[in-house]
Amino acid sequence: DKENTGTGTSSFFETSSLGTRKRNTEYLAYLRVMDEGKNNDNDNANDKVRRIGRVVTAAQHRGCGYSRLLMQHAIEDQRVRRRQRQHQCQDAQKGVVEGGAGGDVSSPFVLDAQSYLVDSFYRPLGFTVCGPEFLEDGIPHKPMRMD
Repeated sequence: DKENTGTGTSSFFETSSLGTRKRNTEYLAYLRVMDEGKNNDNDNANDKVRRIGRVVTAAQHRGCGYSRLLMQHAIEDQRVRRRQRQHQCQDAQKGVVEGGAGGDVSSPFVLDAQSYLVDSFYRPLGFTVCGPEFLEDGIPHKPMRMD
């Protein structure tokens, strides 16, 4: 069974989708990264946060590492974008490059993790809890962040 990781970007919604598929048909796992605009912890209007949402794995493929692979890919993609923007900033002798999906050079990731996955899945990837637990659709969640 051949697997591949595909990406798609919509600049209108400033959203990136990542998925891994088996034989280009069924999704094994999927996640989406959305540019949420202003970071509430900072008054800089150009500071954006990248929200990871809808991390899902097909039931028959859970425990195979596909969601972790997609998370690692999304994080590395953001690091590459940061390095590219930093080089653009240095070349232009500016502090911030504006516009486009991907945020600025300091875009943190945020997400709302199902509480039972905080320590086993998200912390090892570098995320930290940044707020109190809450219920979403009756399921305990914790807000998390990676700077």
